[in-house]
Amino acid sequence: ELIYLGDHIRTRACVCGNNEFVVKIANSSSHASLKTGAQIRVGWGVEDCRALDATD
Repeated sequence: ELIYLGDHIRTRACVCGNNEFVVKIANSSSHASLKTGAQIRVGWGVEDCRALDATD
């Protein structure tokens, strides 16, 4: 599932067996080859991380 939203693409990815991992990808020509079912590398900057309480 790839959803074009103008400045970015939103998709769900399977990460560690969880199919509900939502990814926001900047819309650029380097991502033009993104295809459903393709393997991708996922990462983020430390400044973008937030710890969540698992009990909430």
